Amino acid sequence: MKKIKLALIAAVVGAMSLAPTQLLPAAAAILGSAVSPSQSVSTGNYGAVAGASSAATATSAFVVDTMVSSCSFNQSTVNSNTPNNSSTISLVAVTNLAVGMIISTTTGIAAGTKVTAINTGTRVITITPNTTAQIGKSVALTFSGCYQKYFNVNNIRSIALSSFQIQQTVNTTAPDSVTLQSCAGTWTEATGACTGAITNIVVTNSGTSAFTTVTGALAATTGTVRLRALSNTSGRTSTISINIARVNLRAAITTNS
Repeated sequence: MKKIKLALIAAVVGAMSLAPTQLLPAAAAILGSAVSPSQSVSTGNYGAVAGASSAATATSAFVVDTMVSSCSFNQSTVNSNTPNNSSTISLVAVTNLAVGMIISTTTGIAAGTKVTAINTGTRVITITPNTTAQIGKSVALTFSGCYQKYFNVNNIRSIALSSFQIQQTVNTTAPDSVTLQSCAGTWTEATGACTGAITNIVVTNSGTSAFTTVTGALAATTGTVRLRALSNTSGRTSTISINIARVNLRAAITTNS
């Protein structure tokens, strides 16, 4: 009985751009050598690109046009009153909220009030300017300034991926931000709703973020995932880099013959 092992040597893979910048090469070959006559090493390649749809395969730069203002979100205050002249508000949830969004409600919030910070653990937002009157219990606040664009990350090569790494460089200045998000279900792109949980992958106020791992199987050749770029103001851009490391590849396979 003879063992056949598949050896994988990972390398960095490609990038895409949400701004009109040059796309880096988006594929890398996997090569290997047998360490003994009893072992056989297969070859393959891996690569991921970004584009407007799951059919995108081009390795040229992907440009996001002006993000569309097509969504707003409502969140309610918790069961306690927010006092007059308060710089913070406690909410039932902070899902979908982003720094820089504009807040409105029936009373206690001045026109143009912005979110300047979000504590996701305590579900408390910081605002500027402060409240102008007491805000009661279970009051619905509307958060606007939701400019969005959807795109795909596609596996276009012969090696399946278990995850990929993503990084963005933005042209914003705090408190404005661009957030990359994934949906555990299906996006309703006209409204920004998701049938499952929405996850903030990375939130960037300025400059370049660190690489963040996005978990999710991308089958060889056909695997794809739909992501959203969300900005609180118009005219923002984000340059996205996708990196594949050894930990992002499927595990090696050993077979017997």
